Amino acid sequence: MVHDFAKQKFDSIQALRGIAALFVVVSHLTFIGIGAFGVDIFFCISGFIMMYVTEKGAEHFLVKRLIRIVPLYYLVTIGTFVLLLVFPSMFMSTTADVWYLVKSFLFIPYEISGAIQPIVRVGWTINYEMFFYVIFFISMKISHKNRGLICSGILVVLAVLGTLVELPTVFLNFYCHELLLEFVFGMFSFFLCKKVFSVVNKEKPQKILIPVAIVCIVLSLLCFWLLIFEQNNLPAAYFSRVVNLGVPAWILFLSVFTLGCMVKIPKWLSFTGDISFSLYLLHYYPIMLISRFAERYDSVPLKVVLSIVGIVSVIAISAVSYYLIEKKFSGFLRKKLIK
Repeated sequence: MVHDFAKQKFDSIQALRGIAALFVVVSHLTFIGIGAFGVDIFFCISGFIMMYVTEKGAEHFLVKRLIRIVPLYYLVTIGTFVLLLVFPSMFMSTTADVWYLVKSFLFIPYEISGAIQPIVRVGWTINYEMFFYVIFFISMKISHKNRGLICSGILVVLAVLGTLVELPTVFLNFYCHELLLEFVFGMFSFFLCKKVFSVVNKEKPQKILIPVAIVCIVLSLLCFWLLIFEQNNLPAAYFSRVVNLGVPAWILFLSVFTLGCMVKIPKWLSFTGDISFSLYLLHYYPIMLISRFAERYDSVPLKVVLSIVGIVSVIAISAVSYYLIEKKFSGFLRKKLIK
């Protein structure tokens, strides 16, 4: 095992990223509709990852983030816009407006049919990610050492402002949302994870930590389950999403990280994390089409079979996308743009 925290490859986090993406995929099967908390897990992971990848330095930070996000996101956005022009009846809450396309490219949120989203419906989370990257970049420019504290302070202020004050524009309402606090959870986790990693490597308390981590993982998933199916009967129903879903997501993240420091993660599971960005962006419309088709029938076995076929199909498509766009094309851009 590599004992330097900054050089460690955390397969457990990759695996959790992949599982979170699969949760979101399942949530868009309308006859299941469970798994939206995968987004909350993503945000916690993102906060940690930004702290981790900048621990030794932050050269070309924004360029690297843009290369990571923009090629696939723009491609899917353009593809969706073309489909809107050719098959407008396929879409219920998006229209082929050029101004919407421009805003989507610039990560400017807008409201359509009562929802704030870009042309690619699931892309609303990408808007938050890009906003977080900008705030994190500014924080690093102020003080690299205190980047997490500065960024957390800014995000907390924005979240509190959005909670206490009715802001005048869609842009401000969107980017002053409580969901920003989940990035803060992730950044704080960075310091906790360093401590866990140090303890595991020095003291090797596997007999205690492994069962504790497993119990915490089970309890986190149980929290998600209860909040989905028993929310009207629980006091938690009166709290915000960050409390209801963000806190269990944070506990799940910390527990999976801890377990991953002591248990080998299967390569196939960490590979789902590798393709998770493609899986997240590409799954929505294929899965929704399958859902609409399956809803015509009352057969549960048929719906299960169609769901499995749909999930396997989008995983295969995402694997191809990951190889061609995220690895090959983005790799080409990194060589050209980062000297």
